[in-house]
Amino acid sequence: MSNSVARRGAALGAIGLLAFAIVFSLMAKASIVAAFIGTSFAWLVISVAAWYVRRKTRSVRRVQTEQEGRGSAIRRSHRGYVEAYHVAIEAFALRLTLTWLS
Repeated sequence: MSNSVARRGAALGAIGLLAFAIVFSLMAKASIVAAFIGTSFAWLVISVAAWYVRRKTRSVRRVQTEQEGRGSAIRRSHRGYVEAYHVAIEAFALRLTLTWLS
């Protein structure tokens, strides 16, 4: 697995982890068992939804690029921007999580 794929997966997982933390903090006082069940479900739903949205937006971008007649050179130069975007999303999710937990 390449580093960019791992970074994308980590960013999507971080979004799910944020949902996990929020749901846990809301449900922990009522019941720990229910909190873990609810948080696991929230993490699963949010992570799968984020993956699905990313997959659909990637498909739309690929079709638009092909329709515009731009070749693979554009896709190669675009790759650096996409990786920078994912790194920024990971950093944002980490900062948001750390800020929220402190």
